[in-house]
Formats: sequence, C-alpha cells, structure tokens
Amino acid sequence: DQHLSAPETPQWKSQYASYSLHVLQKTYKRWVTEPPKIPSREEFERRQAEQEAAQAAAAAGSSAGSSAPIASSKYIPLVAPEHVTAFREKCMTSNDVYINLPDASRVILNVQPWQSVDDVMDEICKKAGLKDRNGLALFEMRGSDFVYLYPHECLLDFQYQWNKFKVKEEVKKEKKGFFASLFAKKDDKGGGDENGDFYTGVRRFVLRRRIYGKPVGETTDANMKKFIFHQSARDLAMGLYSCDENLAAFLVALHRQLTENRSSPLGDIEPGLAEVSNDPFVNVEWWSCPPNLLFGKHKVDPKKFSKIADKMKVELKAGTIDNYIAEVRKISTFGACFYRVTQTDVPHWPTELIVAFNYFGVYLLDVRTKAVLEHYPLMDVLGWANSPVRVVLKVKLSAKDPRAQSGVTTTNLRFSTTNPRMGKEICDLLYAY
Repeated sequence: DQHLSAPETPQWKSQYASYSLHVLQKTYKRWVTEPPKIPSREEFERRQAEQEAAQAAAAAGSSAGSSAPIASSKYIPLVAPEHVTAFREKCMTSNDVYINLPDASRVILNVQPWQSVDDVMDEICKKAGLKDRNGLALFEMRGSDFVYLYPHECLLDFQYQWNKFKVKEEVKKEKKGFFASLFAKKDDKGGGDENGDFYTGVRRFVLRRRIYGKPVGETTDANMKKFIFHQSARDLAMGLYSCDENLAAFLVALHRQLTENRSSPLGDIEPGLAEVSNDPFVNVEWWSCPPNLLFGKHKVDPKKFSKIADKMKVELKAGTIDNYIAEVRKISTFGACFYRVTQTDVPHWPTELIVAFNYFGVYLLDVRTKAVLEHYPLMDVLGWANSPVRVVLKVKLSAKDPRAQSGVTTTNLRFSTTNPRMGKEICDLLYAY
C-alpha cells in the first residue's frame, strides 16, 4: 500500500482486492487450461545464464558480507516503477462502454476493471448478432485514424485516460483562454500519454474487421456480411479507397438504394449520434463524392458525381448486399488497414504516405488521392522490424524497378511512425497475414 498514492479507505482496499483476485483467477485458469509455451533454445540459454548469474551474485554477497542475502528478513522487495504507474492509471470501478459499429449503431456493455478486450468480445458479438468472429478487432478511433487494441488491454483504462485529457484541456482553456489554446504547441495539447498521443478531439471504440482470409470478403454469416457491407461503405465515404469515378458512383448508388428509408441496425442502439464538428466518424457523407476523388489530375466534380449516382440509382434494379461486396472487392485496397507514415529515403515518393496492408500485400498510397504508388505482394515482403519511432520492411524489388536493373534485388523501406504503438501493430498484422 505504501507504493500507491491513494487514500486507505475500505472501499479503496476492496476495489484493489477484487481486481487482484479476478486477475489471479484468470491467470490460474489459463495456466491450467492452456499448454505451456516451450521457449526457444536462445531464450532457454538466456534464462539459464540469468539464473546462474543471480545465484553467483547471491553466493558472493553472503560470503563477502557486503550485502544481505536475498533470503534475509531485512531484504525489502522493490516495486517496479511501471507497475506503480499502471495501478495509478487504472480505473478500479466498473463503467458502461459504448462500442460503435460501422453502420453508426452502438452496443453498450458494463465492463469490469479486470476484463480485457478478449473477455468482452463474445458479449459484443452476441449483442451485434455476429456468429462469424474471424478477423474482428476493437480499435480506438482518434480523428480519422484507427489504433488497434490488443486482446490483453482493458477498455476502461483507455476511457479513464480520455477523461483525464478532457479535464486537463478544460482546465487549460479556463486558465489561458480559448484563443491561447488554439496556438498552443503540439507537446502542450492534451499532455500526451504513454502511447505518444496528443490528440484531444472526439474518441470512440469501434469494432472493425481487421483481417480477411481467403476467399476475401466471403462469409456464411448474414450479419457478418452486413457488417462487411457497412464497413466498406464507410471506408469509401471516408475517402480511403482508390477507385475510378464510375465504380464509386455505382457503389454510392447501390448503398443508397439498400439503406435509404430502411432501419435494421446491427447494434442494440439505433443510429443517430449527435454531430460534432471534429468527429469524422459521425460526419460521414454516405451518398456524396468520396473526398479523395476531389484531388489529383483526374479530380471529380462533386455535382456531376451526384447526378451520375442519382441516375444509376434510378436505373438499378433490386440490388443486394452480395452485389455491393462483389463490386467493392474489385478495389485493390479492400479490407486494408491504413497507417499514416513519413519517409525520406526514396526521392520520387512523397514525404508523407499512407501504408495499407491486406491479404494481397503492402500498398503505398498518396495521402490525398489514395492512388497506389507502389505495391508489394505478401510473398515479396521478406522481413520486418519495429521500434517506438520507426518500422522497417525488407521487400523484394520488382523487375520494373530501376534499382533492380542495376543488380539490386531487395531493399529496406524505412518509415517513421506517428505513435509508438504503430510499428508493433504493423509487424503483428504482417505476421498474422
């Protein structure tokens, strides 16, 4: 208790005791039911060397008398700083959490402090009517970026941090005034968290399909098919897909025909979230021209696009969700996860890029138009590595690449990431595929 900065009240002690017991119960259950992981030879040798070094240090300390032995009653174990920080930043009370679905409906569930993402996925899928759970994952949406939440992480911890940032921002506005906050430095906005996040806008939990197997986009679950339909339509409306004007107009017209004046939400709460100026999840113009088509050499006139889509909607016969998925799968980046990165190694590439990963490989996209600048199939990705500030991909060059003509067959693509979680997430996604 002396390591935790909290009042010693019966309620406080009962919360931590309940949390600890549930964590121990989960750990014991996994230890009993799951087979032990056999360490590699290198890991085994490392552990053995550490154990021998610890025994030698203990023996030397007891013989020389310079330090107390580990088994001595005078020895006080130290609590690691990261453990103290974790307990100080954990939410120890249950709370309601809203999980947003692609069709703008929501699922609400009461989450306990010891429950991780993996513990609540079954309840989320049950409430959304999803029998096919393959590839589903929870994301934290920050602006237009999606941050993957690992199965062991707790949703309440993220929600607790959101409230802290919100209070800190409100206090800052009261002290400095509204206009002073507009000109604040990046490092001062939101204070930042352990993930290097300085975004202070609207955040939310979003359920998305993260990984697609083969055949891509196919499922026997009717609700999962509807889920893929809405997620693809949202990605298109947010300007994440690179496609020509005619295909985009057809998809918009078919989506309007299937969803206009119809209400069959996936979640248990109807769509109708309040619009917020800086919330791209809510402010999606489903039936307008995708924003990425408004830029580039062949930019589209939005008024002309609306007329084409309206005409197609009238000419369309009774379309189905299967028709929509069959057409949207023609887009090369269908079902991809998108990451905003920077690079300086390749001169003919822009400094800022979008890197997309799906079943068909790695795509380098233009930030504004989402046009494909380069594509590397998964079989041409030979290795990867990451750090808190960078991710490196070793790829095989295509025969058309100018560097391949000079005898170079492989190259390393170095990208600077925007937050410390991104590099690990990219490497884990590549490993999963």
